[in-house]
Amino acid sequence: MYTPRTDSNKPHRPAKLPLLVAGSLILAAFAYAGRHGSTGLTGTLPAQTSPTRGIFSYEAKQIFLMRRAGLTGDRSQVQAMIEVVTGPSHPHIMVVETALSALARLGAVEALPAFDYAAQSGSVEPGYLKVMRQRLVAEDLANNTPAGAKRAMAKVNSLYRGLSLSPARMSAASPAASLSTLASPVTSDMFAAREIADMVYRGNYADYASLDAVKQVTGTSDYPCALKMRLAPLSRSARVQALVDDLAHSRVMAVKQWYELQLASDEGTLASQAAAVKLQDMDKHRDEYPREGFDAIFRLLGGAGDATQAALVEHYTHDQDGYVAYFANSVYAEAKAGHHAIFAPDY
Repeated sequence: MYTPRTDSNKPHRPAKLPLLVAGSLILAAFAYAGRHGSTGLTGTLPAQTSPTRGIFSYEAKQIFLMRRAGLTGDRSQVQAMIEVVTGPSHPHIMVVETALSALARLGAVEALPAFDYAAQSGSVEPGYLKVMRQRLVAEDLANNTPAGAKRAMAKVNSLYRGLSLSPARMSAASPAASLSTLASPVTSDMFAAREIADMVYRGNYADYASLDAVKQVTGTSDYPCALKMRLAPLSRSARVQALVDDLAHSRVMAVKQWYELQLASDEGTLASQAAAVKLQDMDKHRDEYPREGFDAIFRLLGGAGDATQAALVEHYTHDQDGYVAYFANSVYAEAKAGHHAIFAPDY
């Protein structure tokens, strides 16, 4: 039988536990503190504190659909995403940035005027916008280049030339501070490094591995970049297992965990099934896993869009450990609804 931890080992919790805002979306905008000072966020946010610029559920759904379109190569949404960028409604900035990122991944050259519009409006951080625009150009070039190593080289070289990058700049792009906090600002060169890492992660690793530009990114201490580079050589199932294992051993819900959750949830039911298996192992060996690990696994079960895991989550809503029961209750409604959570920005 599992013996609850002593009070001295319990993680700090506020006297009154706050409700989740829009399910697991409560920290979807956490990274904006690094480059949008107006948010007023500094340091590491508590795991269940809503940011000052929250995301409404309809915006979260829009973000999920656009992100999925970019990841799956679905060009049917291109015009709708252009209208997100150029429309008069001025949605949450993360909605606009997700549209730009998806359009860039698709290499949708018809969207270039939308990028110009975003530049003129000043609503998007210029360094990010410049990198996304060049990613779009690089992807379009790749679409007209034979698949394989030549295509990989064409994409990376296009990004390098268009942004005037160099090995020295890429090496310097790595932040000195750990991204377990929100203290590190995200520079345009770091955005570029993250896009190179994303190209490698989404493509065939063997096609990219020998490129000097990729080697410059491999040793970065920027966690969103380093995470993709660490997982890139692995198969899809091995990536998911590595992410689930990392999450299960979490001792805090901070920036690293939100990026891990996002990459895992992108894999949908493959990730939720792996999380379900891991949860049952955690239940049998509770002393080997911190409570925050249960928190992370439940968030994945509640945000990967897999309603079939609702019964498993419900089982833990009355767990003997009050913290585990709380974590399960926090995501049960989302799990039952097959909710797709947005845990981290799309960069």
